[in-house]
Amino acid sequence: MTDSRQVRAPNTRQTDCGLARIVGIIGFFIALWFLVYGVQAIPENPKVIQQVIFIGFMMVGIMFDCIRIGREGLGGLVVLISGIVFYIFLFIDFTLLKQFDSGSHLASFAGTLLLFLAGFLFYSCARRRKKHTAI
Repeated sequence: MTDSRQVRAPNTRQTDCGLARIVGIIGFFIALWFLVYGVQAIPENPKVIQQVIFIGFMMVGIMFDCIRIGREGLGGLVVLISGIVFYIFLFIDFTLLKQFDSGSHLASFAGTLLLFLAGFLFYSCARRRKKHTAI
């Protein structure tokens, strides 16, 4: 005898994070360029150290997600958190402290936007993957 109940197989379809990976790699190399200039500018402007640290955290998160194919998400969360803290730091530096250096601050903001976008894409891809496997 066969069982007449329909058993629904779980949806094991993997979501593709290819767009996030491409944006992350491009953003990584752009941020690497700004990171090198930031490290070289530390002796003459010590306020750049915070920018170098935040950009470094964002780059580590993107590298973590680009390497871990199929298990993205943790690096995207690292990028999102460090990016939000970095942008708050830039905003406070601009509004409250009035120490906004248009050369380094604006360049580091523009140079990390792709990293932040890639972190958001990796995190949302991981959330979709968890949602598909939970069904």
